[in-house]
Amino acid sequence: MGKFNLSDEYVDPELERKFLALLSRDPDTYWELEPQEELFEEYPHDFGARKEAIESGAEPPGVPDERESVEDPEQAIETLRELRQRRELASIQEAIGKRLDDREDAASAILKDLEEEAAEIRAELQSGDAGTLQPNADVVSEVLDDAEKAREHYQATGDPIRGVKTGIGKLDEITGGLQEGLTILSGGPGIGKTTLALQIGADAADEGVPVLYVTFENSPRQLVLKGMGRVSGINPKGVRRGTVPVEKTQDAARKWKEKAEQLAFIEGRSKLSIGEIRGKARRMMAQCEADRCCVVVDYLQLYAKAANELDGADGLRERVERMGQRLRELGMQLRSPVVAIASQSRSANYSGGGSADLDTLKESGDLEYSADVVAILTEPDTRQATPPAAPVDLTVAKNRNGKTGRVEMIFRPDKGTMLPESKHDPPRGDGVPTADNPAF
Repeated sequence: MGKFNLSDEYVDPELERKFLALLSRDPDTYWELEPQEELFEEYPHDFGARKEAIESGAEPPGVPDERESVEDPEQAIETLRELRQRRELASIQEAIGKRLDDREDAASAILKDLEEEAAEIRAELQSGDAGTLQPNADVVSEVLDDAEKAREHYQATGDPIRGVKTGIGKLDEITGGLQEGLTILSGGPGIGKTTLALQIGADAADEGVPVLYVTFENSPRQLVLKGMGRVSGINPKGVRRGTVPVEKTQDAARKWKEKAEQLAFIEGRSKLSIGEIRGKARRMMAQCEADRCCVVVDYLQLYAKAANELDGADGLRERVERMGQRLRELGMQLRSPVVAIASQSRSANYSGGGSADLDTLKESGDLEYSADVVAILTEPDTRQATPPAAPVDLTVAKNRNGKTGRVEMIFRPDKGTMLPESKHDPPRGDGVPTADNPAF
């Protein structure tokens, strides 16, 4: 495979010089287009000097009178973006060529990496729109487009919920379904956070939304076993102990595969970056031909502690805060919901069945402010259930886009389900521990 000289192949120094000359003579062009420094491969420092001067209100560096300015600045920016994409792709091709020469990596692994790298390049370039000046007229047009789509959806389906549905009707009524941005799911230990997050992910996948479940807490095998229990009623502990007949386990596996076909897992590790998650999510969206996805992170504090990319943060509180901000940015870039499980402080867990106050988020910093939705699981004092079932309240304590509220739920840890109380069948014989269905 041939080698690429990126400077010669995919750099246009003359175009960069002409655009820099235009910035020197007409600084308003910067505010109109807000170009990125990464586009100027040959003259990044010259662009940086002009950017700093213009943003500070100073006069940008001058250029000789004979230096030409670019005539069509918008087209010039598009050309520079295209060149940057080609530089990145050529760099990937070089890396793949080296791996092929080494004969160590399977072709399938190389292709997988190529798809993810390409998706990451697209995501990075698209994220360059963040922070740019958006005229009011343009935003109004976007709002009208969204309103038109919402009306068409309602007229066609009679359903006002356009967000990703959670499978819990009352919760969707409160939130409008999961919206793009960050949703925090919190609660004390053992109250069913993972059960609910996995259930939401599986129901979203069943509706055709690709779901990426990033797990630092449980292994994918444990989660799949929990999901199998939910769709079939078998007890995961019974499967692990060998007390469940193989035929029932096989039937449960078949049902779970059908329901969660669009769901995939990533085991969390210290080197896992937000960019890597974004690339994998975009790859899933492309494979499913979907315009949105759902990312579940289980759970936020563990990711914040482990993430190498946060090593510059000052203490755990700042790491958690910065991780929350990055996860929200991830949701906005993907135009999709990110659901992150978060633990509560010990003081909240000591107060009876827990607290639904926002300030109980453990090591939260400003996490409660950066999240778009915060939902907290607590144990109610006024309701009871026959063990192993347990009553749980799901309180939407914050909703940036609408109202707050509470959903009364029943948690069945033995079956991996958390259902609204109105839909929960009171346990009969199946609530009694047996050889193939022992209680937790």
